[in-house]
Amino acid sequence: MLNIKKLFEILNQSHGGAFMEKNILVVCSGLALAVALVVGYNKFTSPSNYEDCILETIGEVEDGQTAMIKAAACRAKFPKKYLTDEEVFGKNN
Repeated sequence: MLNIKKLFEILNQSHGGAFMEKNILVVCSGLALAVALVVGYNKFTSPSNYEDCILETIGEVEDGQTAMIKAAACRAKFPKKYLTDEEVFGKNN
């Protein structure tokens, strides 16, 4: 059976100790790129407001009850903002 640890030791010795360092750098770079792609994809494809959430989720439903549940989930994710009197009428009133 192939012993991975022994293989890395042999490769490391034959390449003057640089083999393991290069592999670690490549693996870490690949993981960082994968994480960045997943985060970026989710950032640009997920709905950014209640209306977008409704449009994205309601189109997939079969009945009214499911639509209501999905609408409630969208409202929970994007709560309704109520304006204060100051925001509506200004600071002077």
